[in-house]
Amino acid sequence: MKYALFFCLLLTLFSVKAQVKTERSDYGWDNNPVLTDVSVADTNISVYILRNFMSREFTYTNGLMVENLLIHKKVKLLTNSGISEYNKIYFPVFERSEITVEKARLVNSAGVVRELNQADIKEGLDEKTESTYRYFAIDGADINSEIEYIFMYRKDPDIRGNVINVQNGFPQKNYYFELICPEEFTFNFKSYNGLPQLQSDTTLLSVKKNRWMLSLDSVEMLKDVMVSAYDADLMKFGYKLTKSDIHREMDMFSYGELSEIIHTYLFANTTKEEAKLYNKIIKDIDLKGLDEEHKIRKIESYVKERMSIMNYSFPDGISIVKLWGMKVADATNSTKIFANLFKLAGIKFETVLTCDRFKAKFDPEFELWTYATDFVFYFPEIDLYTTPLDYDRLGFPGNEFIYNYGLFIKNMNIAGEDYGVGEVKFIPSNDYKLSGDTIIINADIATSGFDDVTLDIYHSVCGYRAQIYQVVYELISDEKFKKEIREGMVNFLDADCEITDLVASGFNSDSYGLYPTSVQAKIDSDIFFEKAQDLQLFRIGELIGPQMEMYDNEERKIPVEDSYNKHYYREINFTIPDGYKVNNLDDLNTEEIYNTDKEQNNMLFKSSYTLDGNKVKVIIEEYYKDLYHPVEIYDDYRRVVNASADFNKIVLIFSKI
Repeated sequence: MKYALFFCLLLTLFSVKAQVKTERSDYGWDNNPVLTDVSVADTNISVYILRNFMSREFTYTNGLMVENLLIHKKVKLLTNSGISEYNKIYFPVFERSEITVEKARLVNSAGVVRELNQADIKEGLDEKTESTYRYFAIDGADINSEIEYIFMYRKDPDIRGNVINVQNGFPQKNYYFELICPEEFTFNFKSYNGLPQLQSDTTLLSVKKNRWMLSLDSVEMLKDVMVSAYDADLMKFGYKLTKSDIHREMDMFSYGELSEIIHTYLFANTTKEEAKLYNKIIKDIDLKGLDEEHKIRKIESYVKERMSIMNYSFPDGISIVKLWGMKVADATNSTKIFANLFKLAGIKFETVLTCDRFKAKFDPEFELWTYATDFVFYFPEIDLYTTPLDYDRLGFPGNEFIYNYGLFIKNMNIAGEDYGVGEVKFIPSNDYKLSGDTIIINADIATSGFDDVTLDIYHSVCGYRAQIYQVVYELISDEKFKKEIREGMVNFLDADCEITDLVASGFNSDSYGLYPTSVQAKIDSDIFFEKAQDLQLFRIGELIGPQMEMYDNEERKIPVEDSYNKHYYREINFTIPDGYKVNNLDDLNTEEIYNTDKEQNNMLFKSSYTLDGNKVKVIIEEYYKDLYHPVEIYDDYRRVVNASADFNKIVLIFSKI
């Protein structure tokens, strides 16, 4: 989100003229570096962080506040992948800053020191954003060498709030963070995921100031694992300025203040040209006779079919009218367009600010604007959500924004004046049945025999599972690629199969969240049957498609967090040829269930069969009603997941009677 568009700082912004000596002005490294001895049992660990130091000192002089940022890091490279990880050291990028120190050095495994300075800085161009970045290129590193660097910057003050990750995927020692400011200012802090709270300590300061610090001898590494919100589960802390005695302000940068700022940005100062555009769009859409839900859907489709909505911010100052003419917008501008259209159409809605739950959890108690990075719309009359982004539709906001808290901003009219009133509420996940995956397969072995089997397949997906087939599919112009996507609905079972009689439906964005995407086809495949002496083997388990396996017995440290709640239904019908019997049909009867204290069958994998003459029907159902599972029940989650992987391995044995 482009805060610069609407955030009015209470303090005057950065000025390079306001130079003040800080507590860390003379900070430096050891002039005679010596290699550090470390012992790591896990040979997969590529880097050991020997020193991780950060100081943020805020100075205030003549009405100007400046942040003095110091970063000092020292790492030991233990493997070739570690060397690759640190072959470049990138500089932090700030819109306005003054460089005080930028230096790095390499100490190779023989103890030879090579120092780098500003003359060694290189530049590159990010082709996506077309912005220039700067870095040190590290040459000559070998295993057991050490890289050390120090950056010092004077920059605009980051006082609205920030989150600092302390933990990462490498072991650390000597972690240190401090925040220093004049005694007239007060910062608040909150730690997450087991991190100790920061402490106030002013004993080492040269003059009277406020100082908060966190010092840790070591920080345990956290490995990334499947089905998790890894970044959100790292140990971290948040901070923000909450009080200024100079400005006589308390509870600064609250969610209440943010609510009014967002409301003002969306609705105040609308130009005549913008108002004219909004009215024209509503007239063109023609909402007469539609109920609330269909009005929302029609507005959403109309705008998203006519604009490409980017995930990065546009430069300030481009008018809404110009963006509409260019047929492009970023999420912030498209939010403004949608909000004004919904308001004109008389639709009751709330603008929600939240964040990607895989990166951070929106905190309802510690009011950090850092958590308010993404826009969502909530419609209380129909209890559904959407976002201003291209790929989302009503009822199915981006799955990274569900199952998280958010700031719900409601338009309130008080004494003839409009205000934005905010309340923190939870954004729930959808019912598990709304994102389903169904496969029905018929195999007439009695007619075809075992050598040349044709499988009749119906495959449908809905909800979040259909997004790529419905919203993304329409954006593809390559017909060959679109054909491959349609065929992919069935040939994921056998990449080399021959497909005939394919009929597809629901490959359009108007179906998203309402109707499934489906493919009906016949495939000829020879991978599911094979002969073993007098027996015929049917690898029926593979007909449910490849399955995730979680057999690793390593202790799980973080909860399971999936993209969305899921439901799978599989039905396999086949006939037993005359003169044959199936020796192990009972292998198809499996069941793994997890019940919570409040709900039966919270997670389930169940397969069973029925036999009617020589016709066999196998039904497999699997679902996960919740997308979040605490680490304490990981073994139960893994048990249900692995049941599907175990079914994958079932082979039916046909023998002659």
